[in-house]
Amino acid sequence: MGNPLICDCQLRWLIEKVHASQSNFTVWYAKCSEPAHLQGRNLVNVPQADLTCSKQANGMFIVVTLK
Repeated sequence: MGNPLICDCQLRWLIEKVHASQSNFTVWYAKCSEPAHLQGRNLVNVPQADLTCSKQANGMFIVVTLK
């Protein structure tokens, strides 16, 4: 919704955490905004094989609080 996620290799750690702890918390509204082939997909449904990165690094930081 208000926090567009770029679902690439830099988000792999979070997706691994979500997959490992899926029964411990619920991820609401966590959907990919980019890349185009993952746009609109819920974070828990993104295969790790789809988490690719280009050679160009970006300066984006993601802060996530898990309760």
